[in-house]
Amino acid sequence: MDTIFRFLRWGIGKIGLRPLLTFLLLFFALRGVAVGLSEVTRGLDANLAVTVAFVAMIFAWLLARLTVRGWLAWLALIVVGIFFLIVRVGQLGDELLNVIGAVPPLVVGLFRWRIAGPPDLNPLLIAIIETLIGIGALLGRLAEWAVAVSRGQSAFDPVSAALMWSAMLWLASAWAGWAVRRLAQPIQGLIPAIALFAVVRYYAGANPNAMLVPVGVALLLAALTQYSARLTHWRVDGFDFPEDLWQDIARAAIPLTLFLVLAAWFLPSISIRDAVRSFQKLFESQTEATNDTNPIPDSLGLNRQTGPNPASPLDFIRAPGLPRSHLLTAGQELERELALLVTVRGLPANEPPPRLYWRSVTYDQYTGRGWQTSGTQTIEYAANESPIAANPGHRLIDQEVRVVGDQAGLLFAAGTLLTTDQDYSIAWRSEDDYFGANVSLEATTYRALSMTPVYSEEQLRSAGSNYPQWVIDHYLSLPDEIPPRVLDLARDLTATERTPYDRARAIEKYLRAYTYTLDIAAPPADRDVADYFLFDLKRGYCDYYATSMVVLARAAGLPARLVIGYVSGEYDEANNRYIVTEADAHSWVEVYFPDYGWIEFEPTGGRAELERPSEATVAAFAELQLTPQPEPAQQVRPTPQGWLILFTSVGVLIGLGVIWAATEGWRLNRLSPVAATTIIYERLRRFAKRLAVSPETGDTADEFADSFINRLAVLAENPRWRESLAEAAKDSDWLIELYKRASYSPHPPGAAERARAVQTWFKLRWRLWVVWALHPARAT
Repeated sequence: MDTIFRFLRWGIGKIGLRPLLTFLLLFFALRGVAVGLSEVTRGLDANLAVTVAFVAMIFAWLLARLTVRGWLAWLALIVVGIFFLIVRVGQLGDELLNVIGAVPPLVVGLFRWRIAGPPDLNPLLIAIIETLIGIGALLGRLAEWAVAVSRGQSAFDPVSAALMWSAMLWLASAWAGWAVRRLAQPIQGLIPAIALFAVVRYYAGANPNAMLVPVGVALLLAALTQYSARLTHWRVDGFDFPEDLWQDIARAAIPLTLFLVLAAWFLPSISIRDAVRSFQKLFESQTEATNDTNPIPDSLGLNRQTGPNPASPLDFIRAPGLPRSHLLTAGQELERELALLVTVRGLPANEPPPRLYWRSVTYDQYTGRGWQTSGTQTIEYAANESPIAANPGHRLIDQEVRVVGDQAGLLFAAGTLLTTDQDYSIAWRSEDDYFGANVSLEATTYRALSMTPVYSEEQLRSAGSNYPQWVIDHYLSLPDEIPPRVLDLARDLTATERTPYDRARAIEKYLRAYTYTLDIAAPPADRDVADYFLFDLKRGYCDYYATSMVVLARAAGLPARLVIGYVSGEYDEANNRYIVTEADAHSWVEVYFPDYGWIEFEPTGGRAELERPSEATVAAFAELQLTPQPEPAQQVRPTPQGWLILFTSVGVLIGLGVIWAATEGWRLNRLSPVAATTIIYERLRRFAKRLAVSPETGDTADEFADSFINRLAVLAENPRWRESLAEAAKDSDWLIELYKRASYSPHPPGAAERARAVQTWFKLRWRLWVVWALHPARAT
């Protein structure tokens, strides 16, 4: 404890009590804004938001303390912000560390070149390429998201949403740090952050009183800043004032701030609410005009907070919690009990039987404790009547099912049911989405025609994310109480995955590493099932795996649902049928892909991984004939190409160049005028070699000036370059003369000339770079 107090005393003595208090108050205000935004936005968790706000504020604070021009400081803030957000949101820290870690061995290799030969560049190049690939994937996702939003589509992507919210928070926090430290204007500095906070929370329907904390802190900051300014003014002018004046100001400012905050709490300003409401109506009017959800707030993950929808009694009847929870108590006797006998007609001879999943029902609503279905409408159908059209991209399955267990009445089929040979009914959630189907309780045997997808991985990667509205409404929603660390994990697992299919595969692969077991207890009543499995239990059976993948997929912007039924079972070659027991009871995941429909995924570690064909081939096993359906038009969507990686590489190099130039200017201005002038002269000599000027080591400054100016004159013979090179020659001559003064004159240059030399060199260097890159005679 004594050590902590000594450290605090040292910090106060080093920094000063008022600057330290100002810094802490500002951070407290921005932390409130960051946490408030994270509470009403998907994709922006509290840890990420607070980190972004803190880094932006402290970087702007440090730049404001330096004698850096405003435009240059803000250029650095923007470049560093882009770099920081890409690395943080894209989870590229490991790749960046690999790049940094590859540099020291390369430097050592350069020093040992003559002894051990040229250094190995491969580790550095591989690390850079991996980093650029990750950045390219991240920017590609952002571009796809932006295109979808510009087309008026609801296209929520947690990574893109996190980037957008983090960018807004970065700019607001950076401005706050800059305005408080450089301009001494806390109210002006915090207005953007508070305005963003107020509009977003009010639009989301969240409690607006949360904004009173940053507003109250802003008022305290204003009082503290004004006091510090007056104190400095009085000391400069020699005014006498009591040393305990700060106590009187604190006794007045703190109660006044509390009074204003409490007054705003109990007597909210109607005018502010009306103003925000008017802003909100802009969105609402667009939504009503299109009779659709608003794509911009939805795509940003800004969901209005409303009370839970009242569930009908039918919903609760169909809410089985964890659908396969009975597996926990399934002894060996139950596991050996026969459930289904399935014969598939038309299987190819001399080929292994296909791996099929016998689907029963699907669930769309995750409650945090288990699963239920939203409201359904049951429709009766006659035998051989098909309400669903066969998809040419699917394989038709003609199966005869004999129900042996206690599942009488439920209709099991591989994939999507098309029709049966008996009267049946389907419970529909919407015209394109059904909960399940059933036949009469007396029908223990039935023949069903269904279809399963056979799309290749390349086809699924090209599917894009233009989801139908019924998919968005049912299969992207999550409870508000989802723990933030679950959302963080979803974002981190999929941040650099380029396509929705690759994101789903990344989640599936991550979950398959968990231990499969039935030797567990039921989840605690007060815990979210996915959170409990992912971070505490880390083992379980199919319900846990499937539930967690659906939750992570939806958090990553992928429409997903939970499916229950049975896996293939054991194939009886002698009788050409699948023998399915209660041990094959299973829950799995289906993810929706535009134009392709629902695709199965197997996250359970205890089951074999699904294999997809390298090329799409349709093998129709079915003997029943259906009316051919017209093939839907395939939308051509762009896929990432080499130009994206090239564009990203160039952007990163430009950003690094800007950062390097900014830091170089700062460093040169920190040196003495003589040292700065000498360094600039040496760099001019080195650059001259790129323009075919080769000064000798012993050349004087005058000799170098003659050869360099003459070379510029030769290049200026081209009329297009005459004016620019004339300016370059003039600037070069002035810098060389300044170097001669710094080296030989008893009156060396001062600080003002140093600053001018730095500015002149930066301007000259860019001119020379352009000449070197574009002049047709640069090397002749």
